[in-house]
Amino acid sequence: MSRWSRHRQKVEVCYEPAGVACDGYREAAEVEPGIDDATPSREARLLENRVLPSSSHKQRWRRQNVSESIASTLHASQTAPSETSLIMQKGASEMEVATGCAARGPLHVDELHWPEEVDGDPVHDDVALHPIDIKRKVKELESALGFKAVQRARRDQHAKRKPIPCGVQLLTGRACNYACQYCYLQDWFPFERPTPTPLTGQEVLLSLLYNPHWVPSRDFIILGDACDPFHPDLEARTLEYVEAVAPLQSPIQFSTKSAISETTASKLASIASSHRCSISVLVTITTIKNASAVEPLAPRVEDRLETKRS
Repeated sequence: MSRWSRHRQKVEVCYEPAGVACDGYREAAEVEPGIDDATPSREARLLENRVLPSSSHKQRWRRQNVSESIASTLHASQTAPSETSLIMQKGASEMEVATGCAARGPLHVDELHWPEEVDGDPVHDDVALHPIDIKRKVKELESALGFKAVQRARRDQHAKRKPIPCGVQLLTGRACNYACQYCYLQDWFPFERPTPTPLTGQEVLLSLLYNPHWVPSRDFIILGDACDPFHPDLEARTLEYVEAVAPLQSPIQFSTKSAISETTASKLASIASSHRCSISVLVTITTIKNASAVEPLAPRVEDRLETKRS
């Protein structure tokens, strides 16, 4: 077959089998250069190095790169999965299950009793929610949300993060554009309009229930450590999350510099009374005289005082 090299010289490319290699078929090219013994064309060099291994070779290569322990665990999970493993590991990939990287769910020791300690703190018998209640709620949410939503919940940070001393974090968004000069968020995010967290209320509830580092109904749930939860762009998402987690009866507390309307305050009071869940509000005022310099884009101090009154 005739081709033109990149030097615009005509070369002849001859295809001849060069034998079997790597359990597949190797194609080689013999190049007969032109008059002045020019360098073979790029196409000819590519053909020389082209190796087409068979599919069986690829499968053997993959098996060689998976350790025997992982392969045996994976095989066991595929051949005889128990009902519990199917429920508690729903949404995890086969390799996550085999390597033990899949989220394990909220049950720590057994489903009849809480362990003596969770994340270093003792668990008393008077915890409002029993482990069986948590497991039942997890099953209910998994069946209602579907596979993709369960995957999002398992892989979200709410399912993995350890609580900080004041409680387990519930993130309703990221970033803030109030531009408070002392804010630590500027180490991670620029001062920009916040974006809501993509999970729905039921998905974030499931994600929290997957987290083994806290005890629902005992530990606090906090909002406001990575954004202002009642920023106008986040208020709807915050109300959705508060209403979703309130049935756990964990005390909820949040800090804000936003002006909360009477309508929003009434919704929070209704959620707290209907689910018997305490909600603590912290409205931050650091300075009155220099507020415009220290917190240039935050709501006025007078508006925040109205929030405390409502």
